Amino acid sequence: MKKRSFSHWLQGEINKRGLTQADLARKSGISKAYISRIFSENREPSAGTLKAFATALNLPPETVYRAAGLLPAETEKKIIFEELLFSFSHLNEDQQKQLLQYAKFMSTSEKEVDN
Repeated sequence: MKKRSFSHWLQGEINKRGLTQADLARKSGISKAYISRIFSENREPSAGTLKAFATALNLPPETVYRAAGLLPAETEKKIIFEELLFSFSHLNEDQQKQLLQYAKFMSTSEKEVDN
């Protein structure tokens, strides 16, 4: 089975967000011409470009590096954990405390349902 290309993955991510390649260029600071070459698979993105894409798409850099083949594949659980940690780090202290309380509540509720 052929591995999905980075450009295909990237197109899917910008589609999910209702963006265009021009929007990605503007949000990432990467030129439209360079992005076009990445999408046509005539150019491999640099680590800096991947980090800029991660910032523009509000994704953990590891997610983008993994999609580009620079990091090994991970389990779905590990990927979800990385995304949760990334999102958590962007919350203010009060929001972090609320989310932690909610997570504790959810884990306790699940144990009670299992019993």
